[in-house]
Amino acid sequence: SDAEQRSNRNHGRRIDRPWVLGLKQGSDCRYICVERRGGNSLILIIERECEKSSLIHSDECPAYNNLNAIGHHHLTVNHQRHYVDPVTGAHTQAIE
Repeated sequence: SDAEQRSNRNHGRRIDRPWVLGLKQGSDCRYICVERRGGNSLILIIERECEKSSLIHSDECPAYNNLNAIGHHHLTVNHQRHYVDPVTGAHTQAIE
């Protein structure tokens, strides 16, 4: 059911485990444990790990909203609607 899907994706619930940020370039994948969940923590990791003007695909988590402003090309996918954005081609399938 729709309620079960939302529950399985942890929407609306606090998760007491660390986040894992996945980064992929070509066939190289890296996973970084994120202890602090604020947007600034994610941005600091991305600035440290990614070259400026990198193409970054993500979900629509607000923590990623400033990626274009700091010099990256950021595309998003709304996972409630698509696995791959039909207009931009953005997806996170290779890292999930």
